[in-house]
Amino acid sequence: MSSPSAVNLPLSEVRRAAHDVHTASRRLARVPALAAALGHLDAAAGALLLAEHALQGYAVSTRPPPQSSTVDTAVPVTWWTARIAVLTGVHPSPVPAPDLLDDALARAQDGDRDGLAAVLAGADPTDGLGLAARTAPYVQHYADRAERPSAALDTVRELLPGLPPGVAEAVLAGTPDGPWDGHPADRAVAGTVLLAGLLNLLGHKGLPGD
Repeated sequence: MSSPSAVNLPLSEVRRAAHDVHTASRRLARVPALAAALGHLDAAAGALLLAEHALQGYAVSTRPPPQSSTVDTAVPVTWWTARIAVLTGVHPSPVPAPDLLDDALARAQDGDRDGLAAVLAGADPTDGLGLAARTAPYVQHYADRAERPSAALDTVRELLPGLPPGVAEAVLAGTPDGPWDGHPADRAVAGTVLLAGLLNLLGHKGLPGD
């Protein structure tokens, strides 16, 4: 029996569903009382993006998947950690983090590119992708309070030399559709580092009150 090709796989449908879930998540982020629902949507968006990458990887593979493995355990870790390496320029040894956002922010605020890469690489890809929605409202909140918020882009350039042009600027401007035009990890990582830069500008260590 021949393997299905990319034409037979529902890549466009999965991508469209992920986009719709992300849009709903961004709208809920403006309503604090709906934080629980936002968390569920973050998880759903991450799962859909994992599915998209898994389908793409399966479609181009010329080897059958190992009997003892599954798409969920074999594919996501590879593409996520590979993208972290591209963005940071570091090939990290993954380090587990009790709280991904807090730990990533701490390392980014310290300018520790190796540490940031290790923490991000150690995250479950779904949690990593969820950083986009988690950081978006904080970025807008602290950007409104910074005298020159664009100065936080210097932190992004320093810690993410492999980030495509315009991604961090789109996050800072609150442009919603950026992550679906490029790699889904880019906006999540850029938002985290941009938030760290804004916190440094305002003299905060970590997220106040968290």
